[in-house]
Amino acid sequence: MSSLIPLPTSFETATMRSGSSDNSLRGAGWGRPTTDKSQSQHDQLVTASREFEALYVTQFLKQARQSTLSDPLISEESSETFRSMMDSELARSSSSGLNLGIADAMVKQLSGTMTMPTRKAFKAQED
Repeated sequence: MSSLIPLPTSFETATMRSGSSDNSLRGAGWGRPTTDKSQSQHDQLVTASREFEALYVTQFLKQARQSTLSDPLISEESSETFRSMMDSELARSSSSGLNLGIADAMVKQLSGTMTMPTRKAFKAQED
């Protein structure tokens, strides 16, 4: 297995390095450490992948709230921060219990353990 690139200790650090100033992309970490340096690289990859999946769900919820189907009674600007925090925590807790498969696919892809299907497997699926 090839060596993995060290992961940042928090999503906030990663966004600061990338120069992003969009606070909505701070994600489910909310400045909390997302990886533990005492963990193995594989465990850090699993943790970071779950955080990414939580960020994905957060963005999904954010877009759902902005849609025309959202409740117009709760569209006050003062509640926007609370809703954003609630969405992030909901995404974080649901990604640990709900398996969307995104984190698993990322771990397989980035750790080099993902196997590509053979032509024989493709032909078997077609039949």
